Amino acid sequence: HHTLTSRGRAGDLSGGAHHLSSFRGNIEHNGSPLGARGETIGNWLMDDELEHLCSHWFECGDYEAVIDTVTVLDPNQRSAELKYLLQLAQKRVLEVLQAQVQFVSDLDRSLGPSEVYASAEIAALEQHIERNYGPIADVIHEPEGQSQVIKVDIYVVAPSKERPFYTLITLGMGAHKMAVPLELPAAQLERAEIIILLPATWKLDAKSLKYQRWSWPLSVLKTMARLGLLTDSYVSPGYVVDYNGAIVHNSKLCGWVLLGGDAMAVSSEVGLLPKGEVVNFYQLVPLHQYELAYALEHDWRALLAQLGEFSTVIDVTRPDRLAPECQAAR
Repeated sequence: HHTLTSRGRAGDLSGGAHHLSSFRGNIEHNGSPLGARGETIGNWLMDDELEHLCSHWFECGDYEAVIDTVTVLDPNQRSAELKYLLQLAQKRVLEVLQAQVQFVSDLDRSLGPSEVYASAEIAALEQHIERNYGPIADVIHEPEGQSQVIKVDIYVVAPSKERPFYTLITLGMGAHKMAVPLELPAAQLERAEIIILLPATWKLDAKSLKYQRWSWPLSVLKTMARLGLLTDSYVSPGYVVDYNGAIVHNSKLCGWVLLGGDAMAVSSEVGLLPKGEVVNFYQLVPLHQYELAYALEHDWRALLAQLGEFSTVIDVTRPDRLAPECQAAR
């Protein structure tokens, strides 16, 4: 595990990520094992090589890669070692999911009574989402009983001609009023929701979301939604989170910055509750090492100016645009 450091106004959280060697990178394509179709990896590797590969992934904690690779093979072609690794990987994935559920439950119990939106407030925010981002295609609900302080559901807006990517939006974070300094009352920063943009090819069906490869953005959203509670502070545009390591195993992305205002390209980044209270909608954008360092030294608008023409849709394969080699090429 790596330390997750909130560099805006916060302390430390426990964050999970794994470093993989270049061996893994040399046999991956777009974040998926070459054997995603079964026949490719079956023809490419001998049994002992495949066992070695799966053992390597297992030791690195990439249990989903083991499961994906072995399950596409004909059961009659699986060696005893591969069957054993498959069973272990499936067990570990279940343990991780159970631990995550328990962590959220324990965390919420320690933070006090529940804070949730009223039904009229939910309706008002749903109207804001549909007016600014598009029709709500799905809602990924937080399981009942899992969260006892704030209930964070994730609203999904499907890709469209105008917005050719998925828009994922938390709904529940803003039920808690964050601790904003007394000198900033006019800014109305107490309530917020978080947005992540994902490629149109991202898998969000229930089966795919059992795997970290597809579910990690949702985990990030739920963690960020509780950051104000955890730190007794607040988040706003320019807030930076440093993972001190890779966010996800198949990328070198290592931190986040919150964007708001004109960077979001919507008609309004502010939703209003029935009594007139403001709920700010911020976008969470992942960063590489040099981008993260620049964000920590400057504000988010200066960062965007440095990045130039830049898509805020998550792309785990993109380069660090502020790395020396990329700067030289621009």
